[in-house]
Amino acid sequence: MVNNVEQPKEGKKTTSVLEDGKVKDFIQDRDIKPEDFYLIEKLSTFSKPDIIEGLHNLFNLSKERSGADLEGIIKNTKDDAKKAMYEVALKFYQKYDWIVSWNLIRVLENLKK
Repeated sequence: MVNNVEQPKEGKKTTSVLEDGKVKDFIQDRDIKPEDFYLIEKLSTFSKPDIIEGLHNLFNLSKERSGADLEGIIKNTKDDAKKAMYEVALKFYQKYDWIVSWNLIRVLENLKK
């Protein structure tokens, strides 16, 4: 199991998104720090439609303005679940910038069915 990810409770078997080969490659290629793995885990819990609708074009089209755009979206979003997704995406963006965020969203989109 990867460090900094909560271990499953006894008797519960869960598979971490961090165990997926594509995610492992992303983490290694982009030098993601272990203390930030929880951000990937959290983003992976949102639905594929929400990720695509909310984040797919944000990092692609806005590039360097992605952070400011996320902050504006967070202020104006009434849906608490989507707001949570945007907040996690903003935290990741603030640590790794737009191109790495763009890559992460693509990896997560391709993992989800």
